Amino acid sequence: MKMTETSIRFDRNVERWLLYSESLRGRLRHELTWHHLEEHIRPIEGKMRIFDAGCGLGEMASRLLEKAGEMVLLDFSENMLMEARKRFTEDHSRDRLVFVHGRVEELENFLPQGLFDLILCHNVLEYVENPREILTKMAHRLAPHGLLSLVAANRFSEVFKSAFVKKDLNQARLALHRKDSTADLFDNAPKHVFSLEDLEEMAGESGLDVLNHYGIRIFSDYLPEDVMKEPGNERLLFELEKEAAPLAPCLHAARYLQFICLKKDG
Repeated sequence: MKMTETSIRFDRNVERWLLYSESLRGRLRHELTWHHLEEHIRPIEGKMRIFDAGCGLGEMASRLLEKAGEMVLLDFSENMLMEARKRFTEDHSRDRLVFVHGRVEELENFLPQGLFDLILCHNVLEYVENPREILTKMAHRLAPHGLLSLVAANRFSEVFKSAFVKKDLNQARLALHRKDSTADLFDNAPKHVFSLEDLEEMAGESGLDVLNHYGIRIFSDYLPEDVMKEPGNERLLFELEKEAAPLAPCLHAARYLQFICLKKDG
């Protein structure tokens, strides 16, 4: 599958992404991603050097400021990066932030020298030609015992969504055997989708140990809108998603999979 070669589809859909980020499903995505990551970085003392390899609007970066001695924010969409900059305009910590407009495939050409204590690779591998190569490059930039948070689209959520939401059983059957899809929010840009086993294999080959894995949005993508909007259901849904996230039977249905990885010794 030929992946997107330019950032045009992402540049022109920043407003759509912003609206999505502020929706219930968007908020759940960010809250759950942060909840899983925070569990692993809370015990870390001192300031970390952090690389956000697809910063988007800077949602995760803003939550990590307290932990950051230096943080590099990369995005290949200039408009996304512009919005991320705005998030920190008034922040006194902006001198610790480095904003980089570029493609993750070419990160060695512009990424500052040195190793990172934490790397975020959130919904990046879907849009690159060679996900294994990119993950390996990132793992090589981790400091000893450094952490990498990996988030990627779960291929089997496409099956459930086609069957339960779109009610298209033929499309659901086809999705069982596909490892590619499209991104609705970005003008149907082509993207890779991954199984839990795919990501485990890639992490191991890249020199990473998987500390834990989680499902993000196991239930919310398949619930009717009226159930989602009932008073009090947002908090209940977050608690349900949070408790189910590490459970093997549940996370296979999640919209996204999150891995927290540790750089292997040696």
